[in-house]
Formats: sequence, C-alpha cells, structure tokens
Amino acid sequence: MLLLIFGGIAYAQKFEFGLNIGYGSITQQYDSTGKAQDIQGTRSILNLGMGGKYYIFAPEMGPKLYIGGDFSLSQHQNSPKQGGSISSGFSPQFLNLYFGGSYMFVSGKIGFQLDLGPKPDQNKIENSDRQNAILIGIGTNVPFMAGLGDFHANLDYILTFERTENNVKYDNGDYLLFVVGGGYKFGLSEIASFG
Repeated sequence: MLLLIFGGIAYAQKFEFGLNIGYGSITQQYDSTGKAQDIQGTRSILNLGMGGKYYIFAPEMGPKLYIGGDFSLSQHQNSPKQGGSISSGFSPQFLNLYFGGSYMFVSGKIGFQLDLGPKPDQNKIENSDRQNAILIGIGTNVPFMAGLGDFHANLDYILTFERTENNVKYDNGDYLLFVVGGGYKFGLSEIASFG
C-alpha cells in the first residue's frame, strides 16, 4: 500500500514552499533471485516532509538560480506476526540544503544532506541509514495549461559518507532516486498560487 499527498505555495515567482505526506507498507520483499519472500509481518513507513526554495536570480525569461532546503520527519515500524512491534518513533530523519538552477524545462542541484535519524536501541529502530551525504540531482519540469499544471521527473544521486560507531566504520552504500509526478496550481491572487 502506498499513499502520497503533496501541496505547496508559490509567491511572486521568488519563493516556493511545499509539504508532502507519504505512507507505505509491505508484507513481502524480493530476494537476490527476484522471488517474493514473506517477511512474517508488516513493515510500514510514515513520512512528513517540508521544503522551500528562494530564487536568488529569477528573470521572467532565461536561467534561474535558487537556494533551498528540505526537512523530513519519519516513522519506521516493524510489526511481526508473532510478538510486539518496534518503531523509530515519529522523529527527524534528515535536513537537505542545496543550490540549484533551471533553464526552460531542465534543472539541476547540488547540496548536502545532514542525517538526523535516531540511534537504535532495544526499544527503537532507525528511520535512516544515519549517514550524511552529498546530493546531486537533475530534473525536468514540463508545464501545461498555461503553467497551471506540470509534469516533472527527477533523478537524484546521494553520495553517502561512511560513519564510525564504536570504532567500527559503516557505509551502507549510495542511493539513486527516480521520482515522477505531476501537479496543478490554483491561483490565490495575482502573485500567489497553491498547488
């Protein structure tokens, strides 16, 4: 099961703010041969994210430059068929800070991800890999209906730094994220929109 809800607000073509809520759960996972395996319970994730962009250079026509950030709260929960469940609690997951630019339908960004996930213990699991990272992303945004709607696709590479804990080094590897979506804006006034 997967549920995603997105919302955002833009003001005077200089500032954007977004909010997203997501929930997903699984009862199976795939092994290295591609076969589905029952996990003997349910794993679920609840995410709440907020983000914003401020355009530091934004002419009506031509390239644009921006700075931005994202903050995420997340709860990971394991609920086995036998025994009690364990959770990370609804706690901070990460803070992203980035610099980016766009021209026409293409955009790119580079930034830093500060991992804020909690340390696991006997009563709590992790909600992240607990590794800081460098973010590198490219994307496309194709507007339609005079800019009221859009289709977007983003490809992000997350280059993680290894962490040291109890004199042992860990590196769970890098990530490649591909996200496709669309949206529609509702005008609030001549200079603000929601969507």
